Amino acid sequence: MKKRRCDSTSFSKLIISSLGGIYATSFTIHSCATVFVANDSFAGVVVSDRIEFSNIGKLQRHNLEILQILCKHKDGEERVGEKRKKKKERDMIHSGRLTFEPYAFRNLLQSPKQLVIDKCSLPVVLPNTFTGLSHMEHLWIRNSTIDRLSTNSFYHLTHVNYLYFRDVTIGRIEQRAFGKMYSVDHLFMGGTMQVDLADGWLLAGSSVEEVLLEGVFGEIDEAFILDANVHVVTIRDSILRLQSRDEQTTTTSDTQIQLYTQPQTALQVTNVTMNALLPALLMYFSKITISNCSIKNVRPSRRLAAYPRDVVWKFSHTEIDTVDSYAFANFSVVELSFSYCKLGRIKPVSMGVGGRFHRVLFVATRISSFDESAFAKTHIRSLRISDSEIQQVPSMAFHRSTIDDLKIIDTRIDVLQKHIISESKIRTLSLEKTIVNNIDAKPFAHAEIDEIRIVGCSLIGSPASQLLIRLTPTRLHIINSTFDCDAEDCEMNSMLLNPPRHELLWTFKENSCRTPEILNSQQKTICAKPSTFQQSGLICRLSWAMADCICAEASANLSYIDASVIIVGDCEQLTVAETKPITALYLFRVAQCDVVKTPKTMKTLKVYHSNLVVHKGALTNSYFSLVSLAHTNVRKVAKHGLFNVSVDELVVKNSIMKWDPLATVRSRIQRASITESKIGTVTSWLQIIDNLRITSSVLFSAKGLSTIRNLYLSNNTVLCCCGESTDYCKTDKSMLKKCTFHFGEFVCDASTEKGSTGIPSVLIVISLTFTVISIISI
Repeated sequence: MKKRRCDSTSFSKLIISSLGGIYATSFTIHSCATVFVANDSFAGVVVSDRIEFSNIGKLQRHNLEILQILCKHKDGEERVGEKRKKKKERDMIHSGRLTFEPYAFRNLLQSPKQLVIDKCSLPVVLPNTFTGLSHMEHLWIRNSTIDRLSTNSFYHLTHVNYLYFRDVTIGRIEQRAFGKMYSVDHLFMGGTMQVDLADGWLLAGSSVEEVLLEGVFGEIDEAFILDANVHVVTIRDSILRLQSRDEQTTTTSDTQIQLYTQPQTALQVTNVTMNALLPALLMYFSKITISNCSIKNVRPSRRLAAYPRDVVWKFSHTEIDTVDSYAFANFSVVELSFSYCKLGRIKPVSMGVGGRFHRVLFVATRISSFDESAFAKTHIRSLRISDSEIQQVPSMAFHRSTIDDLKIIDTRIDVLQKHIISESKIRTLSLEKTIVNNIDAKPFAHAEIDEIRIVGCSLIGSPASQLLIRLTPTRLHIINSTFDCDAEDCEMNSMLLNPPRHELLWTFKENSCRTPEILNSQQKTICAKPSTFQQSGLICRLSWAMADCICAEASANLSYIDASVIIVGDCEQLTVAETKPITALYLFRVAQCDVVKTPKTMKTLKVYHSNLVVHKGALTNSYFSLVSLAHTNVRKVAKHGLFNVSVDELVVKNSIMKWDPLATVRSRIQRASITESKIGTVTSWLQIIDNLRITSSVLFSAKGLSTIRNLYLSNNTVLCCCGESTDYCKTDKSMLKKCTFHFGEFVCDASTEKGSTGIPSVLIVISLTFTVISIISI
């Protein structure tokens, strides 16, 4: 054991230049005013256990008392001012200090288990000071002051379990001060850490398993954690002021060599007060958790053009004053959640402009206001707001966004302005158990919405007719909700309170009206009767946007009825010609329906117990969300009956379908489900379906089945009508009778007729029953 102690004078000095080839279990220097360690001082040295520098450069208490006495006259009056007195104290303290030259530990033969610097004053830690130290348990700096940690102070420090700062005051930490460290398990700053100023890229190029900042107070460059390979970073119980330093001090070629390395795992920030948070500068982390924090503003970075990808952001029990514009712009986020938080102002395009979010969650959170365009031009798969309070949702808050599922549950909204989702595409918009105290007219207008659900809500401020005006969703469910009602608006009240009793995609159940107190005082009732009109052989009851019609004559013509949803039933002959823009058409019990022309706005067609003929060009340049046939005979789909038509879902039950070989042109069906039906299958029809499921049905032919990308067959009978003569497919009278029995008259493809054996209209060869067949074309 080597132990050196300076002489008794408080200003004693010790210079270590070369220790020679010594072997020691420990080496201690303590109680000196000044210690200077030259480069290569430890060359050839073996220290197995501990190197310690303690009580270096610290004034004894009695010396401070002597200094105070010298600063006064004999009569007790002060000789110098307060500033001069403090300067003398500081100069005396700094007159003694611990100084290491670069490479002081170079060529150390064996590093100790611990290197401890305790109760010392260091004017500067120079570059490469600790180079040469490796395979250590602890490097401790505690109860000390450091004026400056220079760039590369810990350069090539390797295989260290703990690099630990505790109760240390640091004047400045230069960029890359902890750069190029390798295999460091833990970098801890704890106790009471005062950092007057820290640059960016502090750990550039380093490999550290865990960084913990605890009890840190000071000003730190916003890019302090960039370009480091760190598995977990934890910041807690701290007060940080993040600043953007001069570009020349934070951006150099060295800091950019490894700027975009592999993602790190996690950043955890707990009980921290910060003036700012810059999400773009945390690009290396895959999961960021911020809890019990106070953040003045979340803002974008002006430094980098790279954006995080596939990140999880979780805020909980945190207060944020403002989320600035572009703070999360162009991000790809798996989850962005705010739980039990308080958010002040969410500024325009703070989440928008190219942002892609898998999930955005607001849970038990209070939001003062969204600015206009806060979520503009974003792509969100799921946006859910639950158990929250929102003071205001302004116009165009979600302008030009694409959202698959927008759901607001158990939430109170003070003000909901008009056009909040203007020019947006929303697959499902849901309001459940939500109260809106002041809702403007047309809140959801000028948007493409496939489905709207309003369940258990109270919407106050505008009449129901103004809330639903110009909405044309495929599915609309308004259930157990309360609206402001105009007592004399019979059609709207009828739709809310007494809707048509059919199985529709528009559903209204158990709703109620909120009426002015004057009506209650006068004991007047709300008018909830639909209006009635007769037109083109039809008698209709109109409940605002829904027309429920029956045929009053043997022949009727469906045209120019002003409604979004039209229901027609009990007709001998019905012609569907050019109509006004409608969303859905329902046909019940129509003996003969000729579909001549449908409007391009129609998204739903459902036919029950009817006979249908589709004429040439009847469906042109159209998009359907759903086409459903039940107990219906499609007698004919003429040549070019479907031209440039896109169908999301086709459902056929207990029906018969026959198509012309050239019935479909430039058309597509995404999903088709056919059950207990008879299908006059031709190649041209099968080729337009992406996913087909057929069960318990009779198929006209097996030709073309292999062209379908995803096909599921179960318990079907497949006939070989119009097939070529082969060993397994031959003309047979009994099979011909089966084709005629199931399909009556039918037309074959020209390609199949070419190889026929003398029966031009029908070739019947084989009957097959499939239990389960799955065919996927490659």
